[in-house]
Amino acid sequence: ARVGNELTGQPEVQAELMRTIGGTFGDLGAYGRSDAMYRGAETIERELHGGHHPHVARALRGRAMALSGEGKMAEAEQLARESVEMLKPAAGATEQELGAAITTLYFVLLAQSKVTEAEVLLQEFLQTLKKQPGSENPNFTASLDALASVLKRDGKLGEAESVFRAVLALEQKMGSTNEMDASATLNNLGMVLRAQGRLADAEEMYHRALAISRKASRDHPFVANQLYNLAKLLYDQDKPADAEPLLREAVALRQKVQ
Repeated sequence: ARVGNELTGQPEVQAELMRTIGGTFGDLGAYGRSDAMYRGAETIERELHGGHHPHVARALRGRAMALSGEGKMAEAEQLARESVEMLKPAAGATEQELGAAITTLYFVLLAQSKVTEAEVLLQEFLQTLKKQPGSENPNFTASLDALASVLKRDGKLGEAESVFRAVLALEQKMGSTNEMDASATLNNLGMVLRAQGRLADAEEMYHRALAISRKASRDHPFVANQLYNLAKLLYDQDKPADAEPLLREAVALRQKVQ
């Protein structure tokens, strides 16, 4: 109510603020309050733009995430589907927005064990990525990273590789402020490549990840993990002379930061 009172006469600003607050509530696990904020934003956007507009779709996606957090999966799926369908033909919608909506629906379907439907949607998502112009939106990058992690966990290694590579490309465009994020993505990509038996490719990714981490923070615990990953991979390739110094460094660093 306070948001509405303070921003009377500024409905677009009011709706944007309500979406922002809704997202914050969602991050805090206050899903009921999150849904209330997104629902308020949805009402305003429908009044301003009608029933079919990217701004309405954003509010619907937020509501879907909030309802999913509450375990109301059927309602979450309905809203997530509406958001995706609304963005496909909507004037002004971006590939980034459509990709984010597809990601939300994908997770909602997986949560209900609707694996076949999620797989079909995933292929559509990957096609979207191929056309992705390279958004520099951190929220979108985080969504892709979460999706790649789920694919890796579920053994869908080819799909996970594709999405991790898309994440890496976006992080590299975003520059030095995301160096450690890029390092983590390279490390994850190396793990996926290793799981596929592509050890030489995995080694390259581990080396690149470690180089970034050393430059950013030599004493970070994550550096020790990357040293260990690379050392183990080198041992698996019968390169003990290369592996042993890295393993000793990893042990020393872990003792230092404990």
